[in-house]
Amino acid sequence: MDTPRATFVSRRLLAEAHRLHGRWAQVHGLLAECLDEYDRRSWRFERDDEVELAAGRPAP
Repeated sequence: MDTPRATFVSRRLLAEAHRLHGRWAQVHGLLAECLDEYDRRSWRFERDDEVELAAGRPAP
């Protein structure tokens, strides 16, 4: 896993933790960063990443 993808995955997991605790402002900001990173380098991400972004939460 390269650094941009690791950062992406970390943001997704942190966003999920904030969601579970009702911290919606933090969730919104982190998901916006994830989407921006995906838009800049979509070729670096896996299909599961795309599914998670579309669902708005990490896959189980």
